[in-house]
Order: sequence, then structure tokens, then C-alpha cells
Amino acid sequence: MLNEAKGSLLDDEQLVNTLQTSKVTSQDVTEQLQSAEQTEVKIDAAREVRYAPPTQGALQRSTA
Repeated sequence: MLNEAKGSLLDDEQLVNTLQTSKVTSQDVTEQLQSAEQTEVKIDAAREVRYAPPTQGALQRSTA
């Protein structure tokens, strides 16, 4: 599109609209990636709690 633009780039409405759409899409993707990273941290923390190694007391009770 940029290669095909003639004259002022700001006068090409289709180009400007496409660039604005691309910017919004990029922002949405960035927000979704940040949300996914936060979710991953929460999942990892929950996994650590769930699969925590047993404590010494728990080992003694289970073998008694």
C-alpha cells in the first residue's frame, strides 16, 4: 500500500484507515499478551501450591 501511494500519504484515506486499524489491532494483541502472561503466572503459582513437596511431618504420618 505504501508503495502504491501517490502524493501525500495523509490524503490516501484507505491507507490512513488501514494504518489506524493496524494500530488498534496491535494494541489489542499487546493487551491480550499481557493478560496471558499474568494468567500464566497465576497458573504457575497455583501449580506450585498444588504439587508442593510434602513436609517432613506429612512424610512421617504417611509411613506410620
